Amino acid sequence: MTAPMLHIVIAAGVGALLLLVYAFLIEPRIVRLEQLEVPVRRLPAALDGLRIAHLTDLHVSANRLQHGVVRRALELANGSHPDMIVLTGDLVHRDPHARRAVELLRGLQAPLGVWAVMGNHDYNWTWRHRVPDRIEHVYSDEEWASLLREAGITMLANESVAVERDGARLWLAGCGDPYCGRDDLPRTLGGVPDTEPCVLLCHSPDIVDDPLAPRADLILCGHTHGGQVRIPLIGPIYAPCRRARERCRGLTRVAGTLMYANRGVGASNMLRFHCPPEVALITLRCPENFVTSVL
Repeated sequence: MTAPMLHIVIAAGVGALLLLVYAFLIEPRIVRLEQLEVPVRRLPAALDGLRIAHLTDLHVSANRLQHGVVRRALELANGSHPDMIVLTGDLVHRDPHARRAVELLRGLQAPLGVWAVMGNHDYNWTWRHRVPDRIEHVYSDEEWASLLREAGITMLANESVAVERDGARLWLAGCGDPYCGRDDLPRTLGGVPDTEPCVLLCHSPDIVDDPLAPRADLILCGHTHGGQVRIPLIGPIYAPCRRARERCRGLTRVAGTLMYANRGVGASNMLRFHCPPEVALITLRCPENFVTSVL
């Protein structure tokens, strides 16, 4: 091997090593606060400007370094002074870490409440086989709801609630995760009046393909981690959802409904590139007060 060629090989090796160090040790710890305004079709004037902090995919585990990332995300959520905080699943990496997650989440607070739906990892459904891992115990919805109440969080399992401010109502609907077959959108949206605004929480963005999804004015979801590894000009190498390049992160419009796919906070592994963790702060706007085009 000639000297110039050797220099090229060494430089390439050093570059690859630095890239791996960045992707495994640096970017996964850079939690960003993403702020956006979204027009909501039926939003009453009294709710114009309502702010929702959206967290997802914390993947709390025994990894203490990862706990620091989660704490930073929770600080960003609280520090953004939202009217409401929502979590869209995969609070833990496996059920045995549930109580550890509850301890971390205990400090979340917002005037209109903290709300959550569950994801596939909360039920020990792996991405490899899409069946529950064989462990001693899998938390039921009732057990999760009881645990989350300890942290001041209300769990929604295929149900909806009306949240009121200044005499106006916003419906918050929480659907079970379609990735592991727990979704029941007819039940979730059954009590929501057609004339009132609705924000739908669901773990997987694939819920947007349900025929009833257009009833929601805005869908907030996670599950994909934004793809975790995104190649510039190409997009994600892989993301666990249909039409991954279009739907695995950010704001999209599908069949007239806006959906925001959050990149999440944690992951089953800490690898991230061009896709840092995020907390989303979403401001709801009446269409007549919204001046920037969306999609």
